Amino acid sequence: MGWGLTCVKLIVYPSQVSSIGPFNKSLPPPDSSPVLTAHSSSVAMLKEQLINSLRLRVLNIPQPPLVGDASASKTRVAVLFSGGLDCTVLARLAHEVLDPGQGIDLINVAFENPRVIAQLKKDAKGELLTDFYELCPDRITGRKSFAELENVCPGRTFRFLAVGTVCLVSSCSLAHVHQGQRTLRGDGRPSPPSHLLDIPAQH
Repeated sequence: MGWGLTCVKLIVYPSQVSSIGPFNKSLPPPDSSPVLTAHSSSVAMLKEQLINSLRLRVLNIPQPPLVGDASASKTRVAVLFSGGLDCTVLARLAHEVLDPGQGIDLINVAFENPRVIAQLKKDAKGELLTDFYELCPDRITGRKSFAELENVCPGRTFRFLAVGTVCLVSSCSLAHVHQGQRTLRGDGRPSPPSHLLDIPAQH
């Protein structure tokens, strides 16, 4: 039995691409006024869509169990935080959605890459390097964005959770992680990937 091949012609009309209007196909002249500003209707519409989506995910989260840290007991939302544009915008918008008394945790993961460490030691020329994690790009951008959030969101408690993990993933195990393969515990539940088993955290 042979296989047949059906070709489908897809027609996309410009009006169906986006509800916020047509996209620019070229840059405006340097001396022209900006096309988009903070008060543009399309900007306001995009922010409204993001806020509405965020409300579904951060509101009405159950109160966590009481812990020793009083600030932690008031925190229900955590953001995986590299300091890049996406996560920083999410944290900033979460500030507008959540009650003022709730904290927001920013979880920043830095990987200790042996090749990077070797190059840093070479560049240091004998100088002592005490914390390789602080030299990771995500840790640097994370701390800068964390400082900016504290500056523009006064009254909100942000906690920067600095997580460091040693990069011990071989090419073989990395392939298994990419394929989504997980080992099973004795009770039949999947265990976490080996490179995530021991991640020390510091505040």
